[in-house]
Amino acid sequence: MAGTSLHGLYADGEQRFVKDLPNSHKGDQDFRSGYMEALESSVIERLRLTDWEKSRPAHPAMVPHLDNQLAEDLETLARSSREKAVSAWRNNAPSWAMPPAYADLAWARQIAQCTSNR
Repeated sequence: MAGTSLHGLYADGEQRFVKDLPNSHKGDQDFRSGYMEALESSVIERLRLTDWEKSRPAHPAMVPHLDNQLAEDLETLARSSREKAVSAWRNNAPSWAMPPAYADLAWARQIAQCTSNR
């Protein structure tokens, strides 16, 4: 029902795998829904376990250095439901941690406002 493919490398040389979720059959919707629920739970758990002091960036306006797979899964969650990604970040990251743009509702509102004024 789903596939995984290799899409290049991260900056640190680690292989980058991408999950392809089907969306062409009636049963696919249930599969996708279950997958996204499991992904949300996984992201929340890994955010809780993150060593935030080790991840602290050099400048407070920078996003913390997250594990590559966690960052990618958080972005995938945000594409499915920005609200769930924002909630996961707010509830599990320290208050000093700048959220990634895709997990920041204020940033999303600013982008929407800019694009709607064209």
